[in-house]
Amino acid sequence: MLRPGIKPFPVKELSFAKRMLPQTGIPAIVGLLLLLLPLFPQAQVMDFVDIHLTIREKVGDEVRVIPNAQLNISDVGEIATDEHGQYVYTYQVRNQVDPEISISMLSPEHRLLKPLDGSVLIDPSQQEFHIDFLVVNMAEESEEFQKKIEALENNIGKLQRENQLTKRQLSRLNNTLLDTIIYFEQVRSSLEAQVSRMANLTEEQQQTIERQQTEINKLEARVNTLTQELTEALEERYLRQNQYFKDISAGLVGYVRHAKDLEEHLPHIKTYFGANDFRSMDRDARLYEKVFIELSDRHQEFLEGVARYWENESINKEMEEVFDLLIKGIHLNQIRPTVNGVFDLITKGKPGKAQKMAESAHENISLNLRSLEKQINRLLIKLRNS
Repeated sequence: MLRPGIKPFPVKELSFAKRMLPQTGIPAIVGLLLLLLPLFPQAQVMDFVDIHLTIREKVGDEVRVIPNAQLNISDVGEIATDEHGQYVYTYQVRNQVDPEISISMLSPEHRLLKPLDGSVLIDPSQQEFHIDFLVVNMAEESEEFQKKIEALENNIGKLQRENQLTKRQLSRLNNTLLDTIIYFEQVRSSLEAQVSRMANLTEEQQQTIERQQTEINKLEARVNTLTQELTEALEERYLRQNQYFKDISAGLVGYVRHAKDLEEHLPHIKTYFGANDFRSMDRDARLYEKVFIELSDRHQEFLEGVARYWENESINKEMEEVFDLLIKGIHLNQIRPTVNGVFDLITKGKPGKAQKMAESAHENISLNLRSLEKQINRLLIKLRNS
C-alpha cells in the first residue's frame, strides 16, 4: 500500500483533456498507428549546403550585376565572381548550431547595403542557399538617398544595441527597409528626370512641373512615414516571434523532460511497492501533470501565434502534428491511462498486475517520446531559421 499522504496520479484532475477532443474516441487502428509508426516526415539538417552568391550594384535607377568582382569569403578566402556576378561553392555545416559566413567586397569605393554587416546565417535544412549581395558607390548617389541610408543604418544600429532582435531578424528588417527605400528612390528619380527634361516652358508646362514637384515632396514625406511605420511593424513582429519561440520551446522541451522522468519509473513498480515508497514517482507524476496542463492550455494560442507571425504553412502543419502526437498519441493514449491504471492497481494491493501494465506500456511510451523529441528539435530549428 502507499504511505499515508501519497496519493495516486489524479484521474479527476486530468479529465480536463477530454474537453480538447470529441467524445467519440479514437478508432483503434488510428491509435495503433500513432503508437507504432515513425509518424511524420520532417526536414533534414544537411551536412553541406550549396551557396549561390550574386553581387549587384545600385547605379542610379538601376540595380545590375558586377562581373568579375573581387570578394573575400570567410573559410574560403579571396574569390572573383563570373561574368554574371555570381559565385557558387559548397559550404560544410555539419555540427554547427548556427552556421554563419562573412563576405566583404575588395573595393574601397563601394559601400555594402546588404547583407547586414556582410554576415549571413545559413539555413542548414536547405540544400541550396542564395545570397543577394548589394553595394553602392555613395559618391554617385543623390543626397536624398544618402540621408535615407544613413537614417536606416542609425536605426538598425540602435536595434542592435538594444539586443532584442536576433541577427537573422535584424538582417531581414534591414533588407525589407532597404528595398523599400530603393523602390521609392527610383520613383522620385523618375519624376525629377521628367522635370529636368523640360525647357522653354509654356505656362501649362510650368504648372505641370509644379504639380510634379508637389508629388515629389509628397512622396518624400510618404516614404519617411512608411519607413518608420514599417520599421515599427517589423520590430513588433520579430519581438512577438522571439517571445513565442521562447514559450513554445520551453513548453515542449519541458514536457519531454518531465514525461521522460515519469516514464523511467515504469520498470520499477514492484520495487517501489516492496519498499512501500512511491514518493518519487508521485512527485514526478504531479510535475508531469502540471507541465502538461500548462502546455495543453496554451497549445491553441501557440498554433495561432505561429500562423500569424511566421506565415509558413509547412511550419504550421508541423506544429499541429507535434501537438497531435503529444496530446492524442502519447498523453491520452499512453501516459495518462498507464499511470492512472498503475496507481489504481497499487491502491488495490495488486503490484504484480501494476508491474505488468507498466512493462507493457513502457517500450511504446519510450519509443514515442524519443520520436517526439526529435520532431520537436526539428520544429524548433525551423522556427528559429524562418
